[in-house]
Amino acid sequence: MSDAFEMNDAPTSPMEIAADWVDEFPTLTPERRGELRIWLQASDENAAAFARMQKMMLDVSLLEAAETLPATAPSAFAPARRSARVKPRASGALRPRHWALTGAGGGIAAAVAAWVLVASPALPPRGSSTPVQGRTYATAIGARSDVTLSDRSVVHLNADTRLTVVFSKRRREVRLDRGEAMFEVAHNSAAPFNVAAGAVTVTDLGTVFDVERVVDATEIRVFQGSVSVASSGAPPRTLQKGAWLVFDPHRGAVQGRFDPVAYQNWRTDWLQAENMPLSYAIARLNRYGAEKIFLDDASKANVALTGRFNLRNTDATLTMISALLKLKMVRKGATLHLEDTGTN
Repeated sequence: MSDAFEMNDAPTSPMEIAADWVDEFPTLTPERRGELRIWLQASDENAAAFARMQKMMLDVSLLEAAETLPATAPSAFAPARRSARVKPRASGALRPRHWALTGAGGGIAAAVAAWVLVASPALPPRGSSTPVQGRTYATAIGARSDVTLSDRSVVHLNADTRLTVVFSKRRREVRLDRGEAMFEVAHNSAAPFNVAAGAVTVTDLGTVFDVERVVDATEIRVFQGSVSVASSGAPPRTLQKGAWLVFDPHRGAVQGRFDPVAYQNWRTDWLQAENMPLSYAIARLNRYGAEKIFLDDASKANVALTGRFNLRNTDATLTMISALLKLKMVRKGATLHLEDTGTN
């Protein structure tokens, strides 16, 4: 059979169900998040299958292998996948009709390419001056990925992040649509490396730096070298190693210093907060948990939070935040809510 996937009526394995869950993960509704949580807790095998499939679908080596497939592979994959698509259910008999990986190595590679890369034509040959349509990289909630670009720059994508890259001989442009990314930029004075995030543009000056979109703000941290930061209505400013800068439409620009060596960022699964607005902390936690977190009292959004919190242990982190800020955590279906206790 020539199709990358085929239909059959064999019992659905945890790996096949996990593949469907990982595929759907970025767009899960609160109801579906609850169903996923129930399925994950049903057995260790389910949880292990989900973790394995999620890692597999973010493996850059698999992406590279997928790009060597014939051009017909992804197009053959897409309609077959849509017609065979059955959303997994956490309750009842888990025996939907499902797709099986078949073909000469094409199944999983095509699935990976279709899931991680969106609108991703080949980049131009080195030395070409012709710009191309952007190549988009995206990660699911709870998943991170490292990507090496064609100029040898490395991008570390945080969970629930999406960015688009457009390279030519004279320019290297990145647009950060959501989430957070750290950039280790390969030097090329003839082609500036720019990262646009909302109303802010960061230009590399020989650097390792981090750009994040959180709530309505954009935050920049410089780990090595320096960057130039421009925003609408303000003159460009230069940030050196150890500087951070936040552009917030409600608070304006705020700048400070941090220790690049000691700073424990998201790549270590920890959130280091120092007078961080509570709304920022919740937005960052929502990149990792299957249960969406809401702050029910909008007046608490700007309450300052300080501490070190585990990004992957939502219950423990929210319990600690609740104790620090005199809030209470309440589960409502598949969502988590922080509410005011009514005490001073």
